[in-house]
Amino acid sequence: MPPIARCVPISHWTAGPVIEDVAHLDAALHTALTRHESYYRPIQEKLFAERFSLTEESSSRRAARAIAHVGGMELPSDIDSSQRLAG
Repeated sequence: MPPIARCVPISHWTAGPVIEDVAHLDAALHTALTRHESYYRPIQEKLFAERFSLTEESSSRRAARAIAHVGGMELPSDIDSSQRLAG
């Protein structure tokens, strides 16, 4: 297989074998297992890094801020998981 292109976005179907017929499942699983570390893992790690942002702030907190922003609300900075937004 060709090396990972660094300037072209990687699609999720490149993160492992894709089959169109269940009859090919055994072969695809074998390929996935034998090529995972050398080929598929780097692709998967690149996809994860491009699409998920892990920060000190929890994902659920960032999601709540995004929802509040779209709804025209401001999420208090000192809210914790035991508190709820009034609204």
